[in-house]
Amino acid sequence: MLAYGRLRYNAAYTNDPCAVRTWSLAPEDENLIFRTHSTLLHASVKEGYACGGLPPREQFEEAKAGLWDSGAIDCLREHGVALIYYLAATRIRGDEVERTDFYDFYDHRWEEYEDYFGPKPADPTKWARVISNGQPAIYTTESTPREHGICINKPRVRDYIKGAVHIALDLGAQGIFLDDSPIFCYCEYCDAKFREHLRENFSPAQLKEIFGVENLEEVVSSKFVEERLARMENPLFVEWRRYRAQNYVEYLTEIRDYGRGLDPNFILTDNACTWEGEPYRQYDFAVGPLEEWMKALDLMFIEAIQYGNPKGSRSYKKTNSWLLKYCQAACRGKPISHLTNMGTLEHIPAYEPLAKLGIAECHAHGAAFVYIPRWNGWKPEEVDAHTAPLMAGIEKYNEFLARNESLFLGAESYANVAVLCSLQQAYGKQMSYPMAISRMLSDEQVPHLMLVDEDLETGEKLSRFDALLIPEAPMMSDRQIGTVERFVENGGGLVLLGQTAWYDEFGRLRREQLGFHKLLGDMEPWGHIDRSIDPAVGVNTTRKGTYGKGRVVYIPRDAYVNFPSTGRDAVVLFKDMASITADMMSGINVVFKEVVKWAAGGRLSGACSADSSVEYSLMHQPRHNRVLVHLVNYKVDGDGAVIEEQHIRVKAAMPDGKKPVSVQLISPDFEERLTLDFTETQEGDPRFVEFVAPRLVIYDVVVIACS
Repeated sequence: MLAYGRLRYNAAYTNDPCAVRTWSLAPEDENLIFRTHSTLLHASVKEGYACGGLPPREQFEEAKAGLWDSGAIDCLREHGVALIYYLAATRIRGDEVERTDFYDFYDHRWEEYEDYFGPKPADPTKWARVISNGQPAIYTTESTPREHGICINKPRVRDYIKGAVHIALDLGAQGIFLDDSPIFCYCEYCDAKFREHLRENFSPAQLKEIFGVENLEEVVSSKFVEERLARMENPLFVEWRRYRAQNYVEYLTEIRDYGRGLDPNFILTDNACTWEGEPYRQYDFAVGPLEEWMKALDLMFIEAIQYGNPKGSRSYKKTNSWLLKYCQAACRGKPISHLTNMGTLEHIPAYEPLAKLGIAECHAHGAAFVYIPRWNGWKPEEVDAHTAPLMAGIEKYNEFLARNESLFLGAESYANVAVLCSLQQAYGKQMSYPMAISRMLSDEQVPHLMLVDEDLETGEKLSRFDALLIPEAPMMSDRQIGTVERFVENGGGLVLLGQTAWYDEFGRLRREQLGFHKLLGDMEPWGHIDRSIDPAVGVNTTRKGTYGKGRVVYIPRDAYVNFPSTGRDAVVLFKDMASITADMMSGINVVFKEVVKWAAGGRLSGACSADSSVEYSLMHQPRHNRVLVHLVNYKVDGDGAVIEEQHIRVKAAMPDGKKPVSVQLISPDFEERLTLDFTETQEGDPRFVEFVAPRLVIYDVVVIACS
């Protein structure tokens, strides 16, 4: 049910407490779930909102019986709609002194729920997450009552979370959406688990040589985190951050396995807040990275840039495609969902075209767009006015996706250029900018995918590409470096930027030789391609060379690709690169595309005549011998006006030497299914198909049947 092509995600938030009871039973012409062909509903039931405390057991049982007796749960299941409930698993609500909310529940009603939570534990104030100064983590804002952060490693906390999962399943859910992944904790239990991690994974000699540790009992997180402020090269700090990601995955696995013990089809997902556009940045306020989470999760959920609705014009484009490419690399083959807040548009008619664009952007990258028919910020009297245009766009596009579902099931993105998104750099707080590089490539219509750190451990996935770009990854292991060296030696191309591989995976500076010294020994200046660039600014510091059968380009920091600096105050890495105007980037990209193409042996997987306000992506559906070309037009402005494109010339490499038989264009924007003329060309090994898409409103899919 959750596979790409079949997942259509509807989120009902807590301002709509009766959604589960009413939506699924609404008349056909009013039913938002069925009208939008939704296959997953993410909702909440106030009687199961455990972090705020639970009502008297009799009231809970009445609510549970009413929910099941209404027929709503059975109705959803009969229509193939999976239901998952919201669970705030890292905080409890209430004033611990006044004993409100959860504390009132603990004081007066815990015993009524012992069948879910077990015997009454120590006071929940003992569960508190601890910040670096030793104080409990407390959250209070104008819109949020007092809440206590809780630590996943403290005694009985996991029993409580499991009880909340059990309650949700008893209330009809088939899975859980976890919100607010835990932030770093400095309590004695977390320190003890970290010391155990060190003991199990490193010998005494390694502990001394790598970390300078002889007595594990002296390892205290608050101490070495403070030391890192004065001593940047701190391997213990790096390993602690790496361990915290593993610790959270271990917790997620335990919760997932518990849920599966209750329901073999249990679904677990977690909210990855990438509000600032960088999954890298996320690790500073939550325990990522996502590719680690996906070892335990069944569904990737990205809460993307807040208020970042996709929109653009001929000279401006706001896009999430680079983040979605990262999701494809990090998801481990599991489904992806992507939420962008659309609740704040001033011009209500814009909801319809912008919702369409959101769906198109996601679907072109193997993801499902998450839509919220009733946003928390809307006043009750405004809900219908906002919902109508939003649903109009979603209904039309989701109907198209559902009708053509067979075209997308099993489809996989492909390209011959890869960009390394190394979240390993987040462990050592090192600079990296894969999202900026991806944006540059997309603006120049260079098809590409992303790889993650694990993909460089064996090189199996890397071997599918002709070129790899490493956009400054200072921390790399000897094994990763060896994988890349063999890739180049065997004929691959490599573009290295900045201080890549200057440090090992523990953040220790390589003082004798930099990581890629073998590849950088015999190089010559790149020279000038774009005459508009002044030679005095350092363009000749870029160098190129060969190694074995492959090609290498090195672009140092002082070259013409001049990225902004970052530091403690500039915590968002290259945030503005996500929405920069296309014409501002053209001066860089004219040169950059030539660099990438040379590294790839003169081959790119495709070409598109449209400017950067149109993006295209390639997919292969091996089971049905089909190639899909997704065309997405970003020229939808904040008022909802759309500037159409016409006569777009597209060239796409055929995977595995496939031969095109027919080319058809389908679109949710017009009824006719167009058969397109095409030509077939051969350029060395790759075979290409070329065609013209006559019209693009917001979204076209070109279906190429192969033999």
